[in-house]
Amino acid sequence: MGIILAYFRRPKLDVERIRAVWIDHISGNDEYFQEVIRRICKRNEGIRCSMLAQNAQHAESVAEEDFVLSNIADRISQFFHQLIEDDVIRDTVELIKSCYDLGRQHSAYSKKQFKISYWEEFTLTMMDVLEQNYPQTTKEEQKAWLHFQRFINENMLDGYLDALSYNNK
Repeated sequence: MGIILAYFRRPKLDVERIRAVWIDHISGNDEYFQEVIRRICKRNEGIRCSMLAQNAQHAESVAEEDFVLSNIADRISQFFHQLIEDDVIRDTVELIKSCYDLGRQHSAYSKKQFKISYWEEFTLTMMDVLEQNYPQTTKEEQKAWLHFQRFINENMLDGYLDALSYNNK
């Protein structure tokens, strides 16, 4: 019963405010995701190592590591672009599928399982960058962006954990 109530209490995505954050502040500005990656790597060495693990052969110097991390930031930006600009965000079923599928892909990125806390750390860092670097965003926009981040995070984590359990059978 609690799950059913939680489902109905979950706030709907505020597509218009999410799009406003994207269009007015983030889209066309690679700096948002670059800064997210820089901060998360500075805060959490485990996440940094996980992101570099798949590309270890290409990241032998600091400059090469920065290049690999920059490419990861670009891929994250492309994912958000697809969700928002291609209007995937307006189709909840397709949005869930896109996030779930990306989560499943993450299971192949590292031989070592990502800690569950890493997923939430990304959400918190994305919000931190939005609040600090884009102070012109309204509280309503920030709240909408946070709900969007949590939605993505939840569905990616579902895909990731399902893929891990399938691979461990």
